[in-house]
Amino acid sequence: MNEFPAGLRTKLPPSFKVLKWKLTFATLGLVLVAFIFLALIGLFDLQRSSAEAVENKEWRQLQQMVEQLQNDDGAKALYAQAGKRIQDCPAEEDFIRLLARIRPRLEPLPSHVPRALWGPAACTLQDRGKARLAWISYRNSKGLRIASRWENGSLMALSLN
Repeated sequence: MNEFPAGLRTKLPPSFKVLKWKLTFATLGLVLVAFIFLALIGLFDLQRSSAEAVENKEWRQLQQMVEQLQNDDGAKALYAQAGKRIQDCPAEEDFIRLLARIRPRLEPLPSHVPRALWGPAACTLQDRGKARLAWISYRNSKGLRIASRWENGSLMALSLN
């Protein structure tokens, strides 16, 4: 009835064994690529939702601050309001000297937070019960990095490099 001896039925040719391993590795590779793709989509969505959340309040305030930095009078008013929370400037004169150095690289912020995953803006938002914490970092087209930290909509730290 059985035309093959019992020992021959269980042995596969070496080419089938190689094919089995190739298919296994190909399947694992596809699973890994799919996992990475889904992780990137999740990161993009997280960045987008954080950007939308900070855009309403903190981004608008940061835009106004950058506008104030365009001239000395606005910068002095901002320093009087924010004081020592701005970089490492213990005195107004230090702040004005810093602005004199960076003003050629200063430009207005876009009207909306840029929505690129690895773009010029990074926004992080944490809601800790009574405290809403936000971090915004933006690098403009001239290479100036503006970083800020906010708590409940109030500026806690501002850095210009």
